[in-house]
Amino acid sequence: MSKNTYFTHLAKLNDEEDLEIEVRYSLGEAYSWWDGKPRPRGLKVSVTPCKITRHEGWTSTSMRLGDDRGRGFHVVDLKRKSDKQGRLLAEYVEQHIEDIAAASIQQDWPRVAEILRAYH
Repeated sequence: MSKNTYFTHLAKLNDEEDLEIEVRYSLGEAYSWWDGKPRPRGLKVSVTPCKITRHEGWTSTSMRLGDDRGRGFHVVDLKRKSDKQGRLLAEYVEQHIEDIAAASIQQDWPRVAEILRAYH
């Protein structure tokens, strides 16, 4: 977990893959390499399909670039990193993780957005 990550949860997607649900702080970008649009600075919740492989003494995580089964949600605008705000959002997501995970597995992104909008 990086110093910008406040919460990580793995939900079973299928027999081989998990969904990584993460709350993190992002510096934002002037222009995204993905679609050329600006990305604001602040707290994000990301849902990423991944494959976890466990070996003797170590674990690897692989993610497929451009996988359309995941999404990122910008939840809070911040001019600079705030651990207090990060922990508050992480606690909220943790309290609602079952609903967020279930909607994410079904790729019901409007439902995930609705849950996250209720944070404000």
